[in-house]
Amino acid sequence: RIQEIIAKGYGRFETRHQRKDGQVLDIEISTVYQPDKEGGYFCAFLRDITEHKQTESKISFLAYHDHLTELPNRELFYDRLSHAISQARRKHERLALLFLDLDGFKAVNDSYGHEAGDMVLKMVAIRLQTCVRGVDTVARMGGDEFTIILSEVGKPADAANVAEKII
Repeated sequence: RIQEIIAKGYGRFETRHQRKDGQVLDIEISTVYQPDKEGGYFCAFLRDITEHKQTESKISFLAYHDHLTELPNRELFYDRLSHAISQARRKHERLALLFLDLDGFKAVNDSYGHEAGDMVLKMVAIRLQTCVRGVDTVARMGGDEFTIILSEVGKPADAANVAEKII
């Protein structure tokens, strides 16, 4: 980077720094190079952008995850499905796609209120995740509809076993 800054006369980059107390800071460094008779010198400005990076990360997460369950949303689901299909084709493997909705969910909202319905959806999300492997994707498509991408499925019975476990 130093040679690039010298060549251009300026530079800007980000880095992480760990303080003695263990706290990690994201730092933006803007620098200029000023040549002189003795070789030149750098003038750098450092700015703590930790809060900005955290906000950026949160916004990115919210863009691709359901706000209630924190599962991947429809957009991220389609991206992962496309990736899973490509990988299955490349490796000559199988994958399975499960669709589910909660029977009688409207009655929960109508009888007990939306807060109770939200709690049910959160619990369902947690339980679905415990039924699959880390390489699989559980997504909330909206309302009471969920999808599950089962990657690297050996035989159709494996997908059926996961479905039975979920039920």
